[in-house]
Amino acid sequence: MLNLVKWLLVCITLSVHINAQSNSIRVVTDERKLLQYLVDGEAQGPSVDILRMLLTQADLESEIEFMPWTRAYKIALEKPNTLIMSMIRTPERENKFHWITKVSNTFYAFISLKDDVNRTNYTLAEAQSKITVTVRGSSAHAYLIEKGFSEKKNLYLVSSIEDMTKLLVNKKVDLAFTSPAVFSNYYLLKNLNSNDFVNYSPIKDSSKESYIALSKPSDDNLLKKLVNAQESIELTNEYHELIDFKSLKF
Repeated sequence: MLNLVKWLLVCITLSVHINAQSNSIRVVTDERKLLQYLVDGEAQGPSVDILRMLLTQADLESEIEFMPWTRAYKIALEKPNTLIMSMIRTPERENKFHWITKVSNTFYAFISLKDDVNRTNYTLAEAQSKITVTVRGSSAHAYLIEKGFSEKKNLYLVSSIEDMTKLLVNKKVDLAFTSPAVFSNYYLLKNLNSNDFVNYSPIKDSSKESYIALSKPSDDNLLKKLVNAQESIELTNEYHELIDFKSLKF
C-alpha cells in the first residue's frame, strides 16, 4: 500500500512538472520602432498587441525580453519553448521554426541621404558599387548575400538597427538596406519628415511577411495551444486592423 502511495505521488509530481513545462514560455525580440519597442520600460507596438492577444487566448504569460537581433535569433534557434518576433519568413528559415502567426507585411529598400547628389534611386546593380550597411543575421542580410553582396567587397554588417541608422546618418556608409519604416520613424521621433533627409529605393522582389515563431525543439502541448490560439485570434477584426496598421507604403 505504501509503495502504491509513493508511486501515485511520483506520477502526480511528474504530471505537474510536464504541465508546467508546457505552460512555460519565453519571448525574445529586438526593438523595432513601429513594430515592437519600449516606452518607459514597457513593451508597446502592434506586434506586441498581437503577441498579447495570442498569449491571452492560449492562457499563457511571459515577459518580453528585448536584446540585439543576433542574440534573440540564437536563443530561439537553440532553446525550447521560445517565441521570437517579428521574424521574416524565408526559405532558409522555414524548417527551423514553427511559424505561429503573421504580424506584418514589409519590403526592403536601399536608403541614401538626400545630399547624395549623384543619385536619388538605386537598383541592386548600382548598389553593388557602394558600401551598404544592414543588420547581421537579418533577412535583409540574407537577401543581399543571395544577390551577390559580400563583406569583402561592399557589405558592412552591424548588430542593431540603431547602429545601422547612425552609420548612414553620420555618412560612414553610402547606403542602408532595411525597411523604410526604420528611417521614417527615426526622423518622426525628431518631429521631422524622413522624405526631407533620405531617399528610398524600394526593391520590388524583397516583399516579405514577418511572424511570431516558436523554437523548433518546443513542447508539443505548447505548440498545440499556440496554434489553436492563432486560429482564434486571426478570426478577429482587431488582429486584421493591427496587420493593416503595419503594412506601410512608401
